[in-house]
Amino acid sequence: KHLANVYNSQFTGKGKGDHSAHSAGTLSGLDWIPGKIIRCCADPDLRQHAVEQVIDEELFTPKLGAKVCMQRWILTCSVMDGERETPSLAFLLRMKQRGQQALKAYLEHRQAQREKGKKDKATVAALEKKVALAMRQLSDFFPEPNKALESMELVHELKDGHIFKSLEKVMDPDAKQSEITHARQDVLKRLGSKHEACGFMQMLLVKVSMSLFNKEHVTAAFKILRERIQHAKDGEKEKTKQFVSG
Repeated sequence: KHLANVYNSQFTGKGKGDHSAHSAGTLSGLDWIPGKIIRCCADPDLRQHAVEQVIDEELFTPKLGAKVCMQRWILTCSVMDGERETPSLAFLLRMKQRGQQALKAYLEHRQAQREKGKKDKATVAALEKKVALAMRQLSDFFPEPNKALESMELVHELKDGHIFKSLEKVMDPDAKQSEITHARQDVLKRLGSKHEACGFMQMLLVKVSMSLFNKEHVTAAFKILRERIQHAKDGEKEKTKQFVSG
């Protein structure tokens, strides 16, 4: 987290974040920091659990907006070590995808379990097994699976269906960033800061949320690319103009 603070310090000027250099695609002396933090995902003592929150809340926080986040990502990736840092990023994204798949499976089985209609004992028992297995698989993505499972069981007992709908929303690839952020806030607000599973839920939201990359980031990336192409063309025109006039 200290490294993240150092990285963010370059954008702090007069109380406001200044991303003008990154907007122009100019590397700074600190653009290596995110890659080194992401590299910690491969550290057996840290793994992705200690890194995900820093990435989500410090380096590429949704508060910055999709365009600024993509400016940071583009410059970060341009200086990443291909041997360790790039594979670590791929590992992080792969684990996020698997976590999403595990949560989606749980939500699907939970919904089937709660659907109205008559169910024979065999069907009920089968659904209970599927839900239990899904919770166990989801818990395996946490540093302490047994404690995570206990928290997941508490979440499973919740009666507020809005919480589970919001969990679906944070994983929706077509959701806007504002919708994802609102869904995350809604889950935590409904759960309450004093709930035993609050810490677990905060970590779960970081693990499965589409906040890191979503369709708005893709749109922003293309916009940045168009701007830089246009900037390059304008630069060439200016050089030609100066050459002719000279």
